[in-house]
Amino acid sequence: MMDSDYGVARELSDLQKQRSLYQPQLPPCLQGTTVRVEFGDKTIAADPAGAHVISHAFPHTYGQPLAHFLRATAKVPDAQIITEHPAIKVGVVFCGRQSPGGHNVIWGLHDAIKAHNPKSTLLGFVGKKYFLYIIHDFFYKPL
Repeated sequence: MMDSDYGVARELSDLQKQRSLYQPQLPPCLQGTTVRVEFGDKTIAADPAGAHVISHAFPHTYGQPLAHFLRATAKVPDAQIITEHPAIKVGVVFCGRQSPGGHNVIWGLHDAIKAHNPKSTLLGFVGKKYFLYIIHDFFYKPL
């Protein structure tokens, strides 16, 4: 039994029951307590004319190096090994379109940040793409 959107209990179909048993798997690079990261080039705007706007909208991330997460057995000599995991907040913007597998990505992200630190929080932002333009004035709900 499950509550419907209107508060009336309803029976799940066989397919819904089967789907509810699915447990998404974390990618190998996020499994375990040690994370290996290789840092690449700095982030840039696809259109240089928009760099100023983007750098002001994302002052803490624009220009930071791209992070490539590696599996524990990767043989990359200059990869950083991260063993300390402070609590973090990760935000996901829901843009209002269906995306196959999107729920699994969010579920896996939630499991990964909680596995590394149970005090970490996954935030969901609803408001389509317009949220990105009003980032200074938002309401969030921890997932």
